[in-house]
Amino acid sequence: MRIEPQPSFLLKRICDSLELTALADMTSPEAKRQLRAALWTLRKIAAALDPSKDLLRIEIADMESLLTIHQRSSESNFKELSGASLDTLHHRHLDLQTQLITVDRRAQTDREAGVLEAEQTIRDLRALYRRMLERENMPQGSSCEVAA
Repeated sequence: MRIEPQPSFLLKRICDSLELTALADMTSPEAKRQLRAALWTLRKIAAALDPSKDLLRIEIADMESLLTIHQRSSESNFKELSGASLDTLHHRHLDLQTQLITVDRRAQTDREAGVLEAEQTIRDLRALYRRMLERENMPQGSSCEVAA
């Protein structure tokens, strides 16, 4: 079962709300300092609860693995991305999606031209897309693995 909105999102919005209301109205410097510390802690907890970073890392590794086979140019950056920000992961994910679209278009053209390897590339791409959809629908805390 999935909780919507995600707990990490709720915590972030609570922090935003408290900053705009309670913190702005406080007059005591010590109370402001305490509330800022509490908000910082809540934001750290929210970041740790955000499942999208792990999902993005897994999908990036999966996409890079497929591209390494079919494009022979992408090297896995999975380990390098282990400490990456969510924004960095999103950008890498988008870049890989663009590369996959290029591979897919080339495979479709190659299939029409009768290139035998094109069918395997198309099957591999479909399997990747299926895994991505399955991971998206997995309950939080379930394990996701990258296909070998």
